[in-house]
Amino acid sequence: MHSTGNSFTFSTKSNFQNLFPSGSFACVCKATYKGKPAAVKVIDLEKTSDDYRLKFLPRELYTIKKLKHRFLIQVIDIYVIGNRVLGLCTLF
Repeated sequence: MHSTGNSFTFSTKSNFQNLFPSGSFACVCKATYKGKPAAVKVIDLEKTSDDYRLKFLPRELYTIKKLKHRFLIQVIDIYVIGNRVLGLCTLF
């Protein structure tokens, strides 16, 4: 998958690798952002509850975009593609 304008790519099915074990509705995958290693949290909205989508997800996305600290990952952008939410983060 490629985004436009941000030089963002993440693994397709042929070389798809999760960085961590998948949860019940999300996984974290390897990505590249401007040629550097990054991570993408992929949330499958079809597997989430209405309560999560309407109450908790908006709060989580707002909060992680606002966090700025040198010892935390940095959220670059958040994309919605079909029924999935992709959170692009730089690694340390």
